[in-house]
Amino acid sequence: MSSQSNISSNWQEVRTKLDQGRPFNTMRGTPYYSDAVYPQFSKQEYARRYEAIRAKMRAENLDCVVVPGGPSHWSFGGGMLWLTGHWEWHALACYVVVPLFGEPTLVYSMGGTHCEAVRRETAVALSDVRGSRGGRYAEVVAERVKELGLERGRIGLLEIDPRHADYLPVNQYNTLRQMLPDCELVFTRGWIHEECVSILRDRLRKT
Repeated sequence: MSSQSNISSNWQEVRTKLDQGRPFNTMRGTPYYSDAVYPQFSKQEYARRYEAIRAKMRAENLDCVVVPGGPSHWSFGGGMLWLTGHWEWHALACYVVVPLFGEPTLVYSMGGTHCEAVRRETAVALSDVRGSRGGRYAEVVAERVKELGLERGRIGLLEIDPRHADYLPVNQYNTLRQMLPDCELVFTRGWIHEECVSILRDRLRKT
């Protein structure tokens, strides 16, 4: 099959409108980065990681978690890197929405070609990458929660920076509260650190 046959009709619609903000920022299925090769873990490893997160969700009776990651020394991608293989430097943090049942979603800072590159990079880990629409991360997160039918659920919030126990910024938190008034937002603590330590402990035992 030729590479052209893999390009969605969306590309044919927007390819002459790339100087316009909305077509550029919302395009997907384009030929950009189609020949790029990204080092990644296997699908099986990512499936194991998502199952580990979901086991914690079941234990805490959570319907969904919002897993951030940022560029700081103490975050260095955080749970987002662990779940997608993407490390973020364009923003304070980006976020992975992980439902107990259903497809996870990465809410990424940028649109356009940046977002297309991240879709290629993270394809082995998940298939839904959405732009933040100019930093409106919580709006996109809340929309995804509603799509999942979890607007009355228990939503866990993981740390951006586990060292200093920093969570999502107050403006993003307030937007979640406003858009999901019937949700219970639950601050979790140390999940990703616990998973990474447990893996290292298991490997040391085998050596």
